[in-house]
Amino acid sequence: MTKLKFAVAAGIFAALGRAVTILIQPTFIESNVAHAALDGLFVGATVYLGLKIFKRTVDSQSE
Repeated sequence: MTKLKFAVAAGIFAALGRAVTILIQPTFIESNVAHAALDGLFVGATVYLGLKIFKRTVDSQSE
């Protein structure tokens, strides 16, 4: 059950990260490759930090 919670949380964080990158598109970057790299980095960082926070929340509730 915990793995399912983490999988759902990762999906939610990825969707939120992608939504933010869609809303805030840097117009000064003209390269599609650079846009994809920035999108990937931002979504990856959002998922990583979100899962770290989620894990701390789950661990503190189980104590």
